[in-house]
Amino acid sequence: HDWIESSHASTALSYAHGLSVALQQRRELIGHGGQRHVVAVVGDGSLTGGMAFEALNNLGHSNQRVVIVLNDNGRSYAPTISKLSESLTALRLNTRYLSWRQRLRRLVPHLPSLGRAAYTSVDVMTSVVREMVTPHTFFEMLGVRYVGPVDGHNIEALEHAL
Repeated sequence: HDWIESSHASTALSYAHGLSVALQQRRELIGHGGQRHVVAVVGDGSLTGGMAFEALNNLGHSNQRVVIVLNDNGRSYAPTISKLSESLTALRLNTRYLSWRQRLRRLVPHLPSLGRAAYTSVDVMTSVVREMVTPHTFFEMLGVRYVGPVDGHNIEALEHAL
C-alpha cells in the first residue's frame, strides 16, 4: 500500500530510499529473508525534477533494495521539459526506427530454415538499436540497474520483470 502521499512527483525516489534505509535499520528487510523491497512508481514527468536525479544517484550507490517502476507514458499534468523525456519521446516517435523494426518483423519469419531464430534475432537487434538511442546507459551510469522497457499491459511480462 502507499506509505507516502505527496503532491510533487520528483520526491517519490527520495522517499523510497529513506524508507528502505529505515526498514534496513529496523532489520525488516533482513527479517523477511532479505526479500522485501520498497517499490516506487514514478512517471516520466517526475524525472524532470532535480530531486529525482539526486535520489537516483543516492540509490545507485547505496545498495538499498528499491524497485523503481518508470511509467513512461509521455503524459503529465503539464508538458514535461527535459532532455530525458525528449529522448524517450523521440524513440517512441522515430519513424525510421519504427518502420525498420516493422519491416524486419514482417520479412524475417518468412526466411527459409531461419524463420523463428531470425525473428528472435530481430528482437535482439532492435533492442540494441533502442539501447543506443535511449537513456538506458543514463540509469546504469548512476548505478541503477535498468530492465525494460516492459509492456505494462502484458501482465506475464510485467510479473517476470518485477
